Amino acid sequence: MDFIPLENITMELADVAMGRRKADMVIKNGTLVNVNTKELQEHIDVALYKGRIALVGDAK
Repeated sequence: MDFIPLENITMELADVAMGRRKADMVIKNGTLVNVNTKELQEHIDVALYKGRIALVGDAK
């Protein structure tokens, strides 16, 4: 997979995060390790688009 520069894809990533564009892949109901708070956050979704993370949270 070719890596697209961030400045060329920022608006598309925002559209995925806002639900206006479909993600390439969504990992549903995962557990996120928050290294800042040392907590495990359960039931987290991660939306991916063109090799980038577009959303961490609730992907509807």
